[in-house]
Formats: sequence, structure tokens, C-alpha cells
Amino acid sequence: MYANEQAEQWEEIAAYIDLIASRRERKRIDEETEIVIPRSETPAYLEWII
Repeated sequence: MYANEQAEQWEEIAAYIDLIASRRERKRIDEETEIVIPRSETPAYLEWII
């Protein structure tokens, strides 16, 4: 189930929270992964992380 999988992805979710709080668009979470939140989609991402 999706909700159960989210518990295992807490580090990525925390990175999205940090990205929104810092008002940046990009954050590298490891050598291979960079997350991006387009400014126009920030409210949708905020809703998702809450």
C-alpha cells in the first residue's frame, strides 16, 4: 500500500520538506539523485508532503 511505502521513504520526503522550506528548486540527495520542484508546482508538493 502507498501509505506503508511512504514510511520507508522518509529521507526523501524530508529532502522535499527542506527544499520547500529553503525556497530552492533543486537538491541533490545522493550522488545519483537530484530532486527538483518547479516553482509553479510547489503548492502540490507541499500538499503531498503534509
